[in-house]
Amino acid sequence: MKFQREKTAGFTLIEVLVAFTVLALVLGALYRVFAASARQATLAQDYAYAVQLAEARLAEAGRATVLLPGREVGASDRFQWERFSTRHSGNVFLVNVTVLWHHDGRDRSIALATLRAATP
Repeated sequence: MKFQREKTAGFTLIEVLVAFTVLALVLGALYRVFAASARQATLAQDYAYAVQLAEARLAEAGRATVLLPGREVGASDRFQWERFSTRHSGNVFLVNVTVLWHHDGRDRSIALATLRAATP
């Protein structure tokens, strides 16, 4: 006499374990992708702010005070800036601004430069 099993609807324990393993691997990969994306978005915001800060320091050079050769330093939030002015020729100065900050365990910086005529 042969015994026949009744077919039951559902999943076996092995199928459920394999499905959970695949789900865990996919979710882990997605987490890494989203975390990297969030870090890159924050870094892009930092660079945008640093460029704005450097442009503002360049724009004010020689506007509020007489432009002279020298070095100025300052800070804004977590960003430090340095402005160097050197005589280029005659009444024209080369103005360099460097903005420094720390992000995600690394030092970051940008540098902008322009020529500016000194006001008499």
